[in-house]
Order: sequence, then structure tokens, then C-alpha cells
Amino acid sequence: MKRIMFLLLFLNIAFSASSNNEPKYKRGDCITPTDNTYSWFGKYARVEGVGLIDGFSGKTYALLFMNYQSNSTIFSKSIERSTKNVERELCNIDKYMSHTNKTESTATLQKGDLLKFVIASYIHGFNEFDTSINASENFVSISIYFAPSAQQKNRAEQLAKRFKVQIPLMLKQYSWGSDVEIAVQVYGEDRIKRGY
Repeated sequence: MKRIMFLLLFLNIAFSASSNNEPKYKRGDCITPTDNTYSWFGKYARVEGVGLIDGFSGKTYALLFMNYQSNSTIFSKSIERSTKNVERELCNIDKYMSHTNKTESTATLQKGDLLKFVIASYIHGFNEFDTSINASENFVSISIYFAPSAQQKNRAEQLAKRFKVQIPLMLKQYSWGSDVEIAVQVYGEDRIKRGY
């Protein structure tokens, strides 16, 4: 009887531990902090991805902030403790494309600027390399710069492959983003020595 009780207790603990490893949020969820000490308290972020990223321990979240300028877009699973899921409509990027204030003036983004905004918020989290983005109505060019004297070319090429797959998938969720062509280039350049 003691063995059965011990086995049941062990299985319960093992199940609880494995269920705690499952991410609380999934891609497309809209979240907001519940802790008022967070710099983005009262703001919203859409979960763009959940997974393992080199340089981070455990699963991480890639977030796209709707109405907040963040210094990072990659967060550890620990944000689950101080955030909650909210209505997905609060993270509808079309809602933030134009803004009307009390005087009825409107600010509008061109498609190329919106593409830069959405893509930059994604690639900003991969801060291992310098990057640049150029965008027009239907074309986006992303450049990844690695320093041959200090960084590995194959790491930059891995990131380029990831961008070529993930960014088109991310853009397909928007009606205005499905016809965009993406080009990603990798350049070996010691930009640090040149004062960049």
C-alpha cells in the first residue's frame, strides 16, 4: 500500500512539473502586465512566438508591443507570473495604424513604414548582430552584419534562414502583408572598428 501511495505521489509531482513547463501563452495571444512595476503596465503585447532561442535558458516569448516602445522583444517564461491574457482585439495592429485625437487630426503610416515597424519589433530581440531594414510597398530587405574578427558567420547565416521562414509567416496574418517579398543578406564587416 505504501508503494502505491508513493507511486501516486511521484506521478502527481512528475505530472505537475511537466505541466509547469508548458507555456501559458501561445502565438497570437494578447497579454498585459498585472504588476504595476512593469514599465509597460497598462499596455499590450501580442505573442509572436514561443520557443527556444540560443543564449536564453528555457522557453522564451517573442512579443510585439502595440502601444509601447520596448528595449527588448524576447522575454523568459518568468513573465507568465506577472502578466495575463486579454482580448485579442487589444493587440490588433490595424487599431494602431491610425490614431484620431480630440481635434480629429489623423496620423497614418505608409505600408513600407508599417512593414519596418512590425519586422523591426521582431528582429530587435535577436541583438547578437547588427541589422538594418529597408522596406517599400511590397519588398523588404534585411541585412545582418557580423564582425569576422569576433563573430561566427554560420550563426549569422542561421539567423538569416530563420528570418526567411518566420517573417513571411508573421506577415501572412495581415491582409496587407501577404504579398510582400523578403530578402535577407549576411555581410562580414568589422563595423565596431569603424565607429558604428
